[in-house]
Amino acid sequence: AGPVSDRADIPIRNIYYLLCYAWRRLEERDLLALDVDDVTELVDLFGRVLLGGVRQLRRRGLDRGYLNHEERTTTIRGRIDLDRTVRENLLQHGRVCCRYDHLSHDVLHNRILRSTMEALAADPSLDPDLAQGLSEALRWFAGVERVALTPGVFRKLQLHRNNAVYGFLMDICRLVMEQLLVSERRGESLFRNFLRSDHEMRLLFEQFVRNFYDLELTDARVIAKKLDWAGVAADDISAQVLPGMVTDVTIERDDHVIILDTKYTPKALVEAHHGGGERLRTEHLYQLFAYVRNAEALGGKWQTCEGVLLYPAVGDQFRFEYEIAGHRMRICSVDLAAEWKIIQAELLGIAGHHAIMLKDKAGADMGIVAT
Repeated sequence: AGPVSDRADIPIRNIYYLLCYAWRRLEERDLLALDVDDVTELVDLFGRVLLGGVRQLRRRGLDRGYLNHEERTTTIRGRIDLDRTVRENLLQHGRVCCRYDHLSHDVLHNRILRSTMEALAADPSLDPDLAQGLSEALRWFAGVERVALTPGVFRKLQLHRNNAVYGFLMDICRLVMEQLLVSERRGESLFRNFLRSDHEMRLLFEQFVRNFYDLELTDARVIAKKLDWAGVAADDISAQVLPGMVTDVTIERDDHVIILDTKYTPKALVEAHHGGGERLRTEHLYQLFAYVRNAEALGGKWQTCEGVLLYPAVGDQFRFEYEIAGHRMRICSVDLAAEWKIIQAELLGIAGHHAIMLKDKAGADMGIVAT
């Protein structure tokens, strides 16, 4: 069974939902109200999200902030900088150096938006209509300077409740920036690496699954839990080199615990060394078994905690279940090529919930709830 044999088969709309959960941006996602069903390329997805988000911002007004301005002038405005005025002999020319704050659209998050939109609009793989839409939208950023898209720039971002709508857009811009840096370093086309990178997709899948359960399960505590080895080191040096154990996802209820490990790998089953067909990956099962056995030391419900290996799949489904040393162990897949409501139902079922699709009076889908 090959869970992720071809990532190109994962619909872009599902990549979009994965990102929304991974970044915990569900409210911003709904606010943008974008129809992404017809998007087939990742670069077009980001272009669509940014263009739709900027149009929303324009309707409510681009955010502004107070910026410090310095001016040599004959008219006093704000605060006089006496030191600079004297040092530059401005008084001899009937002028003073003034400093004052003025309200401007030229704030960092608008600079990042402008620079990211320009980078996307210049990408030859972007849909021409989207490129034109972004170019037209850039006119709304008159007076906003460009900024070099670097990790340091994003670390300086300061958003608050009044401009929280920028949060989701800044996450998109940050991802564009990361792909730009990778592309420039390797001489590859923009966004090629994101879907093809095992590391990037592994992190995305793990964050998506953890936040999905954290946001959707109201009856459970969902965390990445640190577990201690159920043993004692012989000395301090031995203790220092013992590796730690941190679960990808731990779903803790009052009477039951599920330790879930996400695995974004090309195959969940591999050929046995001595023939005899396919077998589960030994190292994955050993890791999960180490988690549940060492968790027993916590006592109570942890002594019978359940272990789950979760693999992303594309057009493939499998479920294997065992009881090993008193622990229920499941190896499951979730089909990332399925409709989103099916993905939701599959994940809720793995966590022990039934999923119900709510419908309005006209019969339209209103969303899935867990029961």
